[in-house]
Amino acid sequence: MTDHNQQFDQKWIQNKQSRDELILGSNDACSLIDLGSSFLVVRQMRIVPIDKPALLTLALAAASPMMFVVLLTMPVEQLIQLVLKMLV
Repeated sequence: MTDHNQQFDQKWIQNKQSRDELILGSNDACSLIDLGSSFLVVRQMRIVPIDKPALLTLALAAASPMMFVVLLTMPVEQLIQLVLKMLV
């Protein structure tokens, strides 16, 4: 890290740039920040890109149009019993 700080000081504070310096992978603050943020993004990746709240939202959105059909075809007492069985 000390070497990085010295190279940063020479490049940006003292304005001494070497001719053989690479544009990509340079030792400036931006490349260090980019590397750190890329590491965080990769670390937060999942094998399956869906979680429980997203899956629940999708299921509710898919089931909501069917609720009208169920309400029209089943008696209210039977619906209440079905909901109570699901909750218990």
